[in-house]
Amino acid sequence: MQLACITTGTLFKKVYKSQNPALNVIQRGEPVATNDLYSDTPAIDNNSTRCQIFVGMNTDVVDIYPMKFLKQFVNTLEDKVRFGGAPTKLVSDRAQVEISNRALEGLPVYGISAWQSEPHQQHQNYAEHKIQQLKQMTNIILDCTGAPSSIWLLALMYVAFVLNHTWSALTWKILNVETNKVLYCSLCHPVTGDTANLHLAPIGRESASVRPYIKSKTFDSNLVDATNEPDSHVDDTAPIEHGEFTPDPESQDTSNSANALVSLDDLVGRTFLMDPDSSGQRFCARIVEMIDKHDHDITNHPE
Repeated sequence: MQLACITTGTLFKKVYKSQNPALNVIQRGEPVATNDLYSDTPAIDNNSTRCQIFVGMNTDVVDIYPMKFLKQFVNTLEDKVRFGGAPTKLVSDRAQVEISNRALEGLPVYGISAWQSEPHQQHQNYAEHKIQQLKQMTNIILDCTGAPSSIWLLALMYVAFVLNHTWSALTWKILNVETNKVLYCSLCHPVTGDTANLHLAPIGRESASVRPYIKSKTFDSNLVDATNEPDSHVDDTAPIEHGEFTPDPESQDTSNSANALVSLDDLVGRTFLMDPDSSGQRFCARIVEMIDKHDHDITNHPE
């Protein structure tokens, strides 16, 4: 009853309009940050091209409301108060639709204060950080599944649902029981390159199913005899050095216990990821020709 600041007197009166509307809604008890997200592809089923995202600044609970027009922000705010409860403060940037009189006039009725970030300083909005995480995880889902672009809204709402029901602090560090070392999640990546971007059509690159599998530490094709059995002196337990390929389960023949080697000629035309440069960027390179042939051409044709 702390929101009912004005007494109504000792006599009971029959009223048709609530004298304290704030008492009729659930109080969320935390500030909520909001911002909109735009897509150039209409979403499936409702053709929405944008959505309004509300993020609890204490609980990180995310709520997403589809929109077709910017002016629907007021409706999403009313739905947020009605279904999710009234926050103590509404944090937003200085978008016109979010600081309009129509959007702000209903906040005092429910006891909600408002705060906006400084001009051209959108990073001060707490929702911006959460939106970056939502966009990154949504793009990963679309890329790994090959889903059409019109699924972006459903994928975004799915990511929000997962984040709302899972704990996000359990993957900071990973213990490698073999080496007894602690690995940070941000430094880990898949051991194979099978996580192709299915959302984009491959352009001039080979598929994962035709990647060569090299078992030994050398690329000498003479190690393979007529029965495709490697020589006994090949060290299968040696660690994989830089530049070698990792085994692809899809390309291995499970009917034969021995894995055949490939010749150097089979590597020409294939692609691989180079080591990160000084700025941390990685580039994809293509093998165009054999080194010994290149050195031979330089010796015989220096021009």
